[in-house]
Amino acid sequence: MLDPFHMRNAEWTQLSHRLERFELFMAIFTQNLGHRDHDLSVREYEHARNRAAGRASEDSVDLTKLWLDACMFVMCLYEVVRSMDERIREDAELSLSPAAQVCRETKQLFERVSIPLAKFQPAKRHQSTDYAVVVPGMAGDRSVAWDVADGVVISRRTLSGAFLEVLRALPRRAAISDEFGASS
Repeated sequence: MLDPFHMRNAEWTQLSHRLERFELFMAIFTQNLGHRDHDLSVREYEHARNRAAGRASEDSVDLTKLWLDACMFVMCLYEVVRSMDERIREDAELSLSPAAQVCRETKQLFERVSIPLAKFQPAKRHQSTDYAVVVPGMAGDRSVAWDVADGVVISRRTLSGAFLEVLRALPRRAAISDEFGASS
């Protein structure tokens, strides 16, 4: 039986091919991040289910590992988004596409979590409102989340979904024909 996150993982794999326009390895790396998203979603779901059933482990090691894995996922995914934003801005056609705005907004959302995770300081554009250290917890959507400012919590699942929105906004690349007219 497939878990409830299987379709999301398939979408990651399908949409990741749109990144080949920038770099083949970016697409491959993103597919692997999609697998990590799936694994984290399953672990978050199991943690929430066990907690609701009163079976949450007294041992915090599993939860600490989950938080650390979620942090690494977000920081890696932020670098993909940052690279995409840079390449979109450098591309005359893409810089005018809706993907440019979606990517820029997503990068700014990621900055609120990834910059404090990596540098222990808020992102520059949110320096007056955001915390220097973001504390992990669990969000209402049952995923790892970070308290980034007074009343502002950003979940890993929200960030993952925002990244998928960037991939959806990225136009498909037209098939390239070789010298014999065959499409690749």
